[in-house]
Amino acid sequence: MSFLKQKLSMPVVKYGALTVASCLWVFGLVDQLYSSAEMMKYLLLSLLMAALAFL
Repeated sequence: MSFLKQKLSMPVVKYGALTVASCLWVFGLVDQLYSSAEMMKYLLLSLLMAALAFL
C-alpha cells in the first residue's frame, strides 16, 4: 500500500484533507460572488471536475 493511501485510510487525515479542500472551494466561490457569470462558470467547472473524479 502506498504511503498516501496508508495515510488517507486514517479518518483524521481523510476528514482533515476533506475539510481543507472544502474550505478552499468555499473561499474560491466567495471570491466569485461579485459577478454572477463568473460564479456560474466556477460552479459548472467544479461540477465537471467532480464528475471526472468519480469516473
